[in-house]
Amino acid sequence: MPLRVRLSITLVAIVLVPLTVTALVVLFMINSQQERSIGDQLEYGAGSLVAVLNATSHRADDAAGDLVTSGAGSALTSTDRSAVQRSVGQFAQGSGADFLAIVDANGNVVGSAVNRDPKYSLAQRPPTAAAQIAAIAKHVERRATEHAIYSSVVITRNACANCKIGYAVAGFWLDDQTLREVRPTNATQAEVTLVDSDGRPITTTIDNPEIVGHVVAAPGKVKDGEEVKGVESGPLLVSSNKILDTGPTALTSVSRAAAQASQEKTWQGLVAILAVFVVMAGMLGWLMARVTTRPLAELSEAALAVADGRLDTHIDIRSRDEVGKLALAFNTMTDELRTYIHALQDSRDELKRNLTRLGDTLSSTHDLKKMLAVILETAMVTIRAEAGALMLFSGNRDELYLKVGRGLDGRLASSSVRVAVGEGVAGRVAQTGEGVHGHAGPNAQGELRLAATEPRADSVIAVPLKSQGRVIGVLNLYDRVDADEFDDNDLATIRSFANQATVAIDNVLLHQEAQRLSITDGLTGLWNYRYFQMNFDKEIERASRFQRPLALLLFDLDKFKQVNDVYGHQRGDSVLIELATRVKGAIREVDTLARYGGEEFVLILPETDLEGATLAAGKICEIVRQRRFGAAGEEP
Repeated sequence: MPLRVRLSITLVAIVLVPLTVTALVVLFMINSQQERSIGDQLEYGAGSLVAVLNATSHRADDAAGDLVTSGAGSALTSTDRSAVQRSVGQFAQGSGADFLAIVDANGNVVGSAVNRDPKYSLAQRPPTAAAQIAAIAKHVERRATEHAIYSSVVITRNACANCKIGYAVAGFWLDDQTLREVRPTNATQAEVTLVDSDGRPITTTIDNPEIVGHVVAAPGKVKDGEEVKGVESGPLLVSSNKILDTGPTALTSVSRAAAQASQEKTWQGLVAILAVFVVMAGMLGWLMARVTTRPLAELSEAALAVADGRLDTHIDIRSRDEVGKLALAFNTMTDELRTYIHALQDSRDELKRNLTRLGDTLSSTHDLKKMLAVILETAMVTIRAEAGALMLFSGNRDELYLKVGRGLDGRLASSSVRVAVGEGVAGRVAQTGEGVHGHAGPNAQGELRLAATEPRADSVIAVPLKSQGRVIGVLNLYDRVDADEFDDNDLATIRSFANQATVAIDNVLLHQEAQRLSITDGLTGLWNYRYFQMNFDKEIERASRFQRPLALLLFDLDKFKQVNDVYGHQRGDSVLIELATRVKGAIREVDTLARYGGEEFVLILPETDLEGATLAAGKICEIVRQRRFGAAGEEP
């Protein structure tokens, strides 16, 4: 999974987890508050209805009292029922009551007036107002109360001390119109139902009769006078209040479905808000992840580009935070890497040139000194040394002398560089046959203490040059260009290089030896007949060109066969060797002495005329005659 996706999920989770928990807690609190609010509002609605109906009972009481004290009151002393009916009718027109009635002492209605007919939505109510008034008048007499709220009417009784006929009754119908007038005072807008003292519904604002049964059944489950608050009955929440002690029960109810719908709306609202937050959190998380991972993606692409060899890759630094510092470090790394690669390329090219030069030299020349110079220069370039010296053994192998040197100006104490075997750095390497490296100087310890005649240096590498297991010289390198000391890697490199260089030296030495043997007499060490022919042709040509004298002297040993016969061939060979040695010591450096064959010899004398040649011949005869031939202890 890409880092951007994982980071986006993490950031969104960080936002959504506490947000979801908070939303659930808030929703639980809102649901609880809604439950409490519905219960409180139902109780408030029932209480409000009771208060309104109680106020209505007082209005009825006032109406009955006004009826007694009005002109109709005098009719109470009369037995003329028609007069009573007229008086009640006249008073009723200005009264606010729904009906008025005069009841005699026997509880019979002697006069009544109706301002409004009752309207009931429930079929079990009495069909006419007159029948209800008669029943109510008797009920009032039977209960002997001043005023009360009964099954379907709010009534009052007002007796008169001087009245002979009876008392006045005034009332308000508890019908559908009353509920419509009362319902606006219900803050919950809940449904309203009135139930008579026998538990039967009187009137209601509920359209569905089945629901009415559920509403009425809920308060019936508790004792008379006990309040039922927030009772769940099927799909309803019901609250009830008794209207005084003698009247019906006022019920308010609200549908559970309606409450649930309200809760669902709350849920939907919260879910919608949460969804908006989820989208916003997702967008914010994606944006933050993109802002965070974009530099990392650029860094990754740049790293891949560098891995592919595109070292000119550069990252734009957009910030100074950790990612910006990482980009800066990457750019610094690539810059240093380019510099290092360029240095390596330059070093490689230089090494390649030197190796090419070394290879060309080794393959095309048999000049030992020239080849040793190339070997030394290549070694210096390989480990970046400031100076170097290649030393070889002298003839007796008791000391080393400088054969080739580079960069030694100011490092030598004298012009003669000769180091005895076992002394100094080079002498110890020649003695032990093992390479060394490290800090050097006249005061250094052990193997790295320089001899007085060796070049001065702070750091040195010295390795032996071996031919067929025998040390023939020492390769010395002094001081690195970067002022660091030579390390084990440098020593290993030069040791390997010296092994390869020694092979080339061996080849040159073998070539020189083969060449020497091809033109040298194996017995006497003089030039042979082949060399004589080549050199004599050159000398004749030179003498002819420059008109210079040239002499040729031939000599042999008389009766040499008798030496071999008497003393043997080995003694004869010794005589030839001793003769060659005596003659060679008596001639010039420019003269060429060669063995012509057997006991015959030839001598080329450049720049020599006849007189000079005669003197040379006499000198040779003299050195032969001056003493007998033979070593000490031998018969001459």
